[in-house]
Amino acid sequence: MQLKYKILIIIIFVNFPVFGQNKLWTVGTAFTMPRKNVEISLFRPARVGIGKKTEFSMHPFGTFVMPHAFIKHIWGQPIIKKRKFTVSTQHGLYYPTFALKLFQKIPTLGLTPPAGNIPSNLAFRNEILISHYLFPPSHCYNGNYLLTLRIGIKNSFSPDTVLHPTVYEAVLHRESMVLYRKPVWYVGLDFDASLSSSINYFVDLEYRQVWFKNKSWALESKFGLMGYSGDRMSAFFGLKAAVAKMYQAGYDFKIFPLVDISYTFRITRDKSKEKGLFKKDRFHFYDFHKDDPIR
Repeated sequence: MQLKYKILIIIIFVNFPVFGQNKLWTVGTAFTMPRKNVEISLFRPARVGIGKKTEFSMHPFGTFVMPHAFIKHIWGQPIIKKRKFTVSTQHGLYYPTFALKLFQKIPTLGLTPPAGNIPSNLAFRNEILISHYLFPPSHCYNGNYLLTLRIGIKNSFSPDTVLHPTVYEAVLHRESMVLYRKPVWYVGLDFDASLSSSINYFVDLEYRQVWFKNKSWALESKFGLMGYSGDRMSAFFGLKAAVAKMYQAGYDFKIFPLVDISYTFRITRDKSKEKGLFKKDRFHFYDFHKDDPIR
């Protein structure tokens, strides 16, 4: 089959509703992991549903390179003109100094100036997420075409300050922007949808800028396909493109592939195996499709 016909088929599937069996990805949306569900990924932070509307995320190994912790909570689902919106906030803190110094020691990557000064820095991130299904979920339908608006601000506390980004590279510039004296604000738009019963796709666009009068900014976008194997295993492959205007360093543009694999399971008590007066808590895995009432 010629390439142009393959592209045409994809466009047709994208522009018509597809009733997929798998739920859409909730990373970057206002939704959280269902209660007692855990998602472990190779590169992305692990996510744990610690309540009906609350999610905690942290990479178990990546935190040794860049210590971090984030928590997301759903505050409500207002209905505006017969359309339901989900509103949540995410808050977190991280320490980027270790990671930036690590990249600085790899000169072959060309990520940082060899003599660049990377100060100790504790960064905070706070954002509002508003999600809306164009095709809402129901008892027999998982929902499709999920739009999410993200608005946030990042600031940091450090005994030192810098007047220029430490990382002269488009992708990592977004993390070094927090080293400025002023807060960094950002706005993003995410789109998640089902392509078939076992394949979803996502597209996002995000713009970041150091306050309002600073001339440093970063614009990046991601596109990817996510495949599912049952209710627990998933993997995605995509591309990420980033362009940045850096203070005293001009413009930089990068594009590179993205890949990851995840395993999702549910932890709950198995009361059927409890015997005697002194009952022990036993745990086993449940299928992920047993969703939380919030959905």
